[in-house]
Amino acid sequence: GDDLCDFGRMMGHSLAAMVYHDQDDAERAQSHLDEGWERIEYYYSRIAGPDATCVTRCVSVLAIEARSKITGETLPNDYFWRHWEASLAIPEDALRLIDRGAEWQYLHPVDGVDPAVTDPDFQQTFFSRDYDDHAWSTGREDDGPVSGFGYGDPVAVVWEKPEKGQRKTAYLRCHFDTEQEFSDLRLRMQCDDGAIVYLDGQEVGRLGIPPKATEGYELMTGGMYEMSGSDERRWRVVWLGGRLPAGSHVLAISLHNISPESSDLRIGNMVLFGS
Repeated sequence: GDDLCDFGRMMGHSLAAMVYHDQDDAERAQSHLDEGWERIEYYYSRIAGPDATCVTRCVSVLAIEARSKITGETLPNDYFWRHWEASLAIPEDALRLIDRGAEWQYLHPVDGVDPAVTDPDFQQTFFSRDYDDHAWSTGREDDGPVSGFGYGDPVAVVWEKPEKGQRKTAYLRCHFDTEQEFSDLRLRMQCDDGAIVYLDGQEVGRLGIPPKATEGYELMTGGMYEMSGSDERRWRVVWLGGRLPAGSHVLAISLHNISPESSDLRIGNMVLFGS
């Protein structure tokens, strides 16, 4: 829906730029080039990142071709990808609300049974600030070369690996306190395969999860969002936006697999920071 409209606009601006260039209308060509370029940069930095589909990448290559034709500037086809990765560096003056090495509560069903079977409201409450997670397991992410939670890959907190067909969703919560108001909040992490992120009971972002998909234990990311090889260790970011007042808070994450037969599930290097 909305994504397809964005793709159409991005592609349309690049095509229009080249058409106007061929018609020697330099002003309109530059205008469409700039508009399309800005849309793609925004889409990569705030929405897509490593979840950019092949359609997004093809649109970005078209924009690069248009820029080369109009300005003579030569850029690599993966320019937007590289630009996005560079933007993930945590600023030196950023304040970290949750850092690597933080303590997390987690629930990882290994029997393939949805927690909502025994707690009917689970999928609507596990991310709320006052949810009772005292019965969940507790783990601390290691601030070292091997970090994170999961199975099938090197991690600091190893989860039991379920049988094939039962490798579905896991849930994590982190309690933290702030003594001042924060803004421009971002969560940087590694995630294999997808996740939905909540702050104080409100959804604030998704990675590899279709926008309209309903939260649930059976929710899989699907083949379009598969993370494999070196992609599993790439930084991924969620822009939380808004302002966070001083006080006690809870960051909650549902971690989703690509399929119940997947060989691994992992989340790690989670850092929540802001200004």
